[in-house]
Amino acid sequence: MSGTTPTEYHWIATLQWAQGGNTITSTGNGTINVTTKRQTAYNDVLAHARIQMQVPLDAITAVLFFSLEPNDMG
Repeated sequence: MSGTTPTEYHWIATLQWAQGGNTITSTGNGTINVTTKRQTAYNDVLAHARIQMQVPLDAITAVLFFSLEPNDMG
């Protein structure tokens, strides 16, 4: 897809991490414009999800659920 018109995708991700002796599980969602490869989109989404969910920078995070699909329903 590199060099093509961006396609908007909707993502949902559930992450889990340890923080202060507790296990935290959180789900976030959003959209991303994809013009690149799937792996790059995945990494970009996870970076954004970590910020959205306020995951500490040093936390080891498990991905429990991940979905990335075109946002256009038409």
